[in-house]
Amino acid sequence: MVDSGLVFVVTAPTVCFVLGIAAQRLRLQRTHPYHVVQPANEVSGAIYLESALAALVAKGFTVTGFGTEPKRNGHCLIVFALSPDRLILAMIYSYRLLPSMICWTRLYSRLSDGRYIMTMSSDLSGDEQDVSGLMLGVWYHAVTTDALLSHHCRRLKNLQNSPWPLDTACDAVNEILGQRVERMVSHGQARWTNSDKSHWRYSWRGSFAQGFAWVRGALSSKVSGKVKSWT
Repeated sequence: MVDSGLVFVVTAPTVCFVLGIAAQRLRLQRTHPYHVVQPANEVSGAIYLESALAALVAKGFTVTGFGTEPKRNGHCLIVFALSPDRLILAMIYSYRLLPSMICWTRLYSRLSDGRYIMTMSSDLSGDEQDVSGLMLGVWYHAVTTDALLSHHCRRLKNLQNSPWPLDTACDAVNEILGQRVERMVSHGQARWTNSDKSHWRYSWRGSFAQGFAWVRGALSSKVSGKVKSWT
């Protein structure tokens, strides 16, 4: 008789892997998914945004802009903030998906070799991860904004960093994501779907790479604390 627990361990990753490949293969994606918006009163009513932003402002961060994700039909708000030394760009995301909210914070830093350090707080296991090698990403689950910032700063030690421009906000994140797609296309991991390169899809090679990363993220999310890095 086969132990049911063993069957789950063996089959669950396989099912997740197949589903991950299928989902990423079929989905059409925007090269630059975020749009600039004017400051909104919704910030004061969004508990996660307000709390995360307050924690960063207490550390000397300055708000540099606001954004949204058009595909979210107006229920998404993003706040961008820059650290006092301009080495860290914070992106605080909140999306109302009734009856719950999808919220996360990303901290970006530029390395002198053209890559980026990205540290993220999220309750989403197995979300899309970078397979291009452009971003060195690490995910943490159920951590405070202060803890996330501490984790990010530790990762920056002994690394050569480049400061962000003073007005860094939505366009900078779109630029990072655009560079990521360009790298994936050059590596055969993705393909453009139109001539102006505004939309793209994963190739089979990219789908498999993303599938492996997706399963790894989903499985490691069962462990509290740091989720395994992308690289």
